[in-house]
Amino acid sequence: PYAIARATASLDVLTGGRGGVNLVTGAEPRAAGNHGRDAHADNETRYDRADEFVAVLRRLWESWDEAAWVADARTGTLIDPQLLRPAAFEGVQLKVAGPLNVARPPQGHLPIVHAGTSPRSRALAAEEADLALIAAPDAGTARAVRAQLRDAAAAAGRDADHLKVIAPVLPVVAESDAE
Repeated sequence: PYAIARATASLDVLTGGRGGVNLVTGAEPRAAGNHGRDAHADNETRYDRADEFVAVLRRLWESWDEAAWVADARTGTLIDPQLLRPAAFEGVQLKVAGPLNVARPPQGHLPIVHAGTSPRSRALAAEEADLALIAAPDAGTARAVRAQLRDAAAAAGRDADHLKVIAPVLPVVAESDAE
């Protein structure tokens, strides 16, 4: 998470606050090898790790107070160390000290997107995501899933209005590919 927090904070700084994170728990076997693993963990462990991962990202992004970057050439002061704080996270899956070695992202927290249909995935979206990407066969189902996610967000202590929900649209314009 430290490397991801650093890269995404840098991206956010370089783009003037247009970065974001797509949180994927992933079960694709070949992807495990890209992360130094022979196989992925079971579903529950992956979601436990995702919960901790988001907590660590946020703590690292918050490790810089907004006023920590001083950049005062007159006094020779670049950073006010009193306005930096450690992430100090130790969970079951992850342990990170912090602080981040990149300035605070312009957005503070980069938006977190999460997609999924399992109950655990929906819980993760309701509790942690800024944007939930859902699959729905029709507008009525999309509205119902949105209501469920926002109710779950409120039950988790969040402002339900802060969770945005979108469903991709696949227009069908003909009966066959040839048409």
